[in-house]
Amino acid sequence: MLGAPGPLLEDPVIAVDLPGRGARASVDLATVGIEACVEAVVEDAGGWDDIVLVGHSLAGVVLPGAATALATGWPASSSPPPPSPSTAGASSTP
Repeated sequence: MLGAPGPLLEDPVIAVDLPGRGARASVDLATVGIEACVEAVVEDAGGWDDIVLVGHSLAGVVLPGAATALATGWPASSSPPPPSPSTAGASSTP
């Protein structure tokens, strides 16, 4: 049995509109790449001291780039920083 209803999150929550959707609907989806989606997340989520990124579907491709950009400060429109020795050669498959 669940307890009484109440807020599950105490911190602010934002929902990012990716290019071609919501507030960014004027962007032609045929021209949108992953980089533009990463930039949208960084633009909306940047400036926070601590952040938890949550998403589904397309976010599985977008959020790793956004997390790297937010953590390292490199702009999504430039080349990512070289991998650290601990991640060099790491595989994404289990």
